[in-house]
Amino acid sequence: MRLDVPSAPDACRVCPNSQFVDNVLGELEAVLAEAREYQGRLQQLSSQVLTAHEVERKRIARELHDDTAQALTSILVRLRLLERSTEDEAVRRNAEELRELTASALASVRRMAVDLRPAALDDLGLVPALHAYAEKYGQSWPVKVTVRAWGIRRRLPPNVELVFYRVAQEALTNVAKHSSAGTAELAIARRSNTLTMTIKDDGVGFAAGEQLDLAGLLANRHYGLVGMFERAGLIGAQVKVSSTLGSGTQVHITWDSG
Repeated sequence: MRLDVPSAPDACRVCPNSQFVDNVLGELEAVLAEAREYQGRLQQLSSQVLTAHEVERKRIARELHDDTAQALTSILVRLRLLERSTEDEAVRRNAEELRELTASALASVRRMAVDLRPAALDDLGLVPALHAYAEKYGQSWPVKVTVRAWGIRRRLPPNVELVFYRVAQEALTNVAKHSSAGTAELAIARRSNTLTMTIKDDGVGFAAGEQLDLAGLLANRHYGLVGMFERAGLIGAQVKVSSTLGSGTQVHITWDSG
């Protein structure tokens, strides 16, 4: 929100203290200009930090996929060969056990790589990535997620897709960890120049009396939700969080392309 210093009323300009009023207004304008400049620098730094964060996540995901996952796959192949070639029953049992452990580790590495940087987001776009995430989410958590999308016929700017994906990811993670919900719904739509997304659940909701603005979320240590506000601010999007005790929570993000 931009704050501007009003002009001095005519009455103040003709009174004996008009010079004092002009000085005060001038000082206030200078302070506000400095605050606006500081806010701009802070937002730029936040953007750089989050961008660096995403670059690092992408690098780690690529290394997990290209190096760690391939090494584990190679171990799996060798263990299968050992299991089939040996006639020693003890060796076969040990090889089978090691193969199962390795297969489990490989699945975990692949899940981590997808969580860090989903290939579907880069290759296919936001909506397919959200569908893929909801499917994998349902395999990990006892929450049924429904994804509905309409009006999105072409790719969005990469930074917008990334912010909306991360907001959905964080919102659904909070649902799984804190809401005790059985179902959640993600709805995303584009109408004209406006993109909206809503994630709502049927969980326990927030405690009565909690503020759901940025200050309130910070005070109540809902740091995941705070991260949504920070990310949304980088693309000029607006986030709203609403909740009713016993009736779930709703996260809504809106972005206008102008």
